[in-house]
Amino acid sequence: MHNVDSVLLDYLHSTDDDERKRLEGELLQTYAVPLIRRTLRQRLGFYVDQSGRNSNYPDAADLFQNVQLSLLQKLNELHSRQNTNHIGNFGHYVVRVAINSCNEYLRHKTPERSSLNHNLRDLMSRHRDFGIWKGENKTLLCGFAVWKEQRTTAIQSIPPEKSDEIVEALRKAGLTKPDIQRFPLTKIVSEIFNQIGHPIEINHLAETIAFLLMIKDLPPESLDQNEEGDSRELIDPGPAPDVQIEGREMLQQMWVEVLRMPSNQRTVVCFKFSDHSGEDFFHLILAAKIATLDELAEAFGLTREEFMKLSKQLPMDTAALADYLGIARPLVSKWHHRASKRLIERLLKK
Repeated sequence: MHNVDSVLLDYLHSTDDDERKRLEGELLQTYAVPLIRRTLRQRLGFYVDQSGRNSNYPDAADLFQNVQLSLLQKLNELHSRQNTNHIGNFGHYVVRVAINSCNEYLRHKTPERSSLNHNLRDLMSRHRDFGIWKGENKTLLCGFAVWKEQRTTAIQSIPPEKSDEIVEALRKAGLTKPDIQRFPLTKIVSEIFNQIGHPIEINHLAETIAFLLMIKDLPPESLDQNEEGDSRELIDPGPAPDVQIEGREMLQQMWVEVLRMPSNQRTVVCFKFSDHSGEDFFHLILAAKIATLDELAEAFGLTREEFMKLSKQLPMDTAALADYLGIARPLVSKWHHRASKRLIERLLKK
């Protein structure tokens, strides 16, 4: 199967329904959830736990569930071979779906663009000097009313060179950018129609006016795997490539060192670890492809299913670790101190 992310292969090749469901849950929980949580946090400042809950802000939980449902639908399409546009990088795809959901949420919360479209259609319909009608391919055109009767040839969009002329003409008419928002929409539309001299698709008229009024839009991210890009770049400029490489090397060294620790120290330091963004150690290891899920489970004497269930509780605090291990909290702190000290000393020697 060409151009398919390796993390999807077992799922796509599964023939047993129970196995497919298990792998489906694994893909969502292990690979998708950390990226969804990070995107919601970076784009909207929403924090949700591993299960997608936020008791103080229901919108955050709803967004989390919406993204997961979209991914689940995509996975089902891929498995049933209904969709031949395979995912070359599952992580990038997850981030794009999450970004689109965040953008859609913002569009509903800040509906200036939607309001502009509605006002334009209303203006074209009720003002005697303007008109709105269907053109070829059922596109909605607008312009001066006489153009509708004259069947004047329409333009789909305003070419870049013409945009500068329009801006200059509007400036001469007194519609400068700092002041344009105080002018009636009727006057702005008339000046644009006078400059272009042709009907135009109403959506493109809205784009031009949104630009002039400095109304920002949030276009959907492409889900086309031919536009792969870097998921880090989509949600944050992120560190330079050399810093990313060093970060992966550090994680790799950490993984080697924790495997050399006594099992009790290894458990405490790994289960309690979280980076600056709140991600636990195992999601970082999996994302960097330093170890597989089976290798992680084996390192802690767990089955794959036990490890998957445990991962929903990570990172753990001291109380949760004490309860999980069945020991007193001071002992957890003691083991954690020893393990952290040893880890730092080993890493500094590298």
